[in-house]
Amino acid sequence: MKSVLPLQWVLGYNCEKEVGEDSHIRTVNLLDRNTNSIIMIPIMVYLILLVNYSAISSNLSAEEKAAFVYIQVWGKVRNPGIFVVPPNTNILEAISFAGGPLPSADLNRVKLIRVKGNVKVINISNILKGKVDSLAILFPGDIVIIPQSTTSKLYDILRVMSMIAGSLGALAIAYQTWRK
Repeated sequence: MKSVLPLQWVLGYNCEKEVGEDSHIRTVNLLDRNTNSIIMIPIMVYLILLVNYSAISSNLSAEEKAAFVYIQVWGKVRNPGIFVVPPNTNILEAISFAGGPLPSADLNRVKLIRVKGNVKVINISNILKGKVDSLAILFPGDIVIIPQSTTSKLYDILRVMSMIAGSLGALAIAYQTWRK
């Protein structure tokens, strides 16, 4: 199989590489299939490679297209977005590609939406505890959604309510001061 794009698999997105004392450059970590080495390149170079690949992808054989699996990871992860991953990537690896879950993530109700519209709710917490033997394998176009936990939602509501209560208290003090 000839390699049209030698750097094919994204390992990490939105990494930062220090290029000076106070400056950083956004980078993408890629796996070079020919040498099995990880290469860090600036994100703009990666985007140019991706645009060039999409322009020529219509000329690729079925075998060459099978080397790419485009998935989406949304919700409470460090770097949500679209990822190009190796075939047979499982749902846990997809979450890892997205930088891992945030502390506010609800890993008990992760949704896997298949291209054909099937929705499957997966308990990643059970997988991490070793209670589940098999992991869902992702297919091209799959979407993984990590929802916000109920505890985190409640915290957000209480935080907003405390801001409103503080503002109302300040308004009450201002009104009483004005009345005098």
